[in-house]
Amino acid sequence: MVENGPVARAPRAPGPPVEMRPPWGRPTVNASGPLERGKGKSMFSLPGKNMARGGMRLLLMVAPAALLASQAVLPIGGFVTSATPARAAEGLAVPAAVTLPARPDYERLAVATLDEVTRGDFAAVSARFDEALRGQASAEFLAKSWNDYEKAFGPFESHGDPKQVASGNGNVVDVPLHMAKRPGDFRVTFNTHGQIVGLFFLRTGVPVP
Repeated sequence: MVENGPVARAPRAPGPPVEMRPPWGRPTVNASGPLERGKGKSMFSLPGKNMARGGMRLLLMVAPAALLASQAVLPIGGFVTSATPARAAEGLAVPAAVTLPARPDYERLAVATLDEVTRGDFAAVSARFDEALRGQASAEFLAKSWNDYEKAFGPFESHGDPKQVASGNGNVVDVPLHMAKRPGDFRVTFNTHGQIVGLFFLRTGVPVP
């Protein structure tokens, strides 16, 4: 080394290539691996004359195939479909179907009860009373009530269509009655087992409690 003269410098050993940064500040990588930031995507140099201003090579960002395959497809109809159908787990036990008891057809039961009343089979009607009603009304009491009703409204001629109505007291069905003197209503209330818990011979228009 000479004082106040040119400084002799040892030749610099070749080092790793200097990382180039594109104008938008995203580091580039070669085609051998993904970026450290934004893992899951790789950037590749476009071949040919795809050069940005200042000599920087344009880059193509490619999403991995696994990422693309996981995206759901939303067709025009609005239903989300999947590329692979769902499969039931092997060995999964499927419970057997359980048969629930059918609910009583209350309207049909009401018409059947009215038919028994009009032909005088009061014993068959009272046999379907629940325990509480059976303790209050007998077949004889029912026969007398129907006899008094026909005296006031006239003999029974026919009936209309049954209609189940909403009530907090049970399953109530009204059946319009066409009597010889004036119309009336037959109302019967059932519990969930189909037993009779209330039976009424009414004038038309009586509201359901």
